[in-house]
Amino acid sequence: MPQQVELVATQTDILLGMHGAGLTHLAWLPPTACLIEVFANEIHYESMARWAQIQYFPLTASSNGYVKVDRLRATMDAAIQTVIEAREVHGLLVKQLELEARSQDQK
Repeated sequence: MPQQVELVATQTDILLGMHGAGLTHLAWLPPTACLIEVFANEIHYESMARWAQIQYFPLTASSNGYVKVDRLRATMDAAIQTVIEAREVHGLLVKQLELEARSQDQK
């Protein structure tokens, strides 16, 4: 389990999975990541993603678990764009904090 948590926390931009307990790994996602939950009946992890401040993308599958390729592609494109934008914002925040820390050091 510790290895899974480390991989999710350090190397995951988009966590995509069929509804199930494995999606609880979203708790360890970095702030720039997002979750795509594939489900057949109802949304389950939206609230947890909101709590973890992770962008959430629901993807409805047919009753047999299939997802149309065009819907998957559109959802992935939206998730990728979200990650790119989040990284830009996160990078700006880190730079701002570094500048503030240097300013405090010089005082």
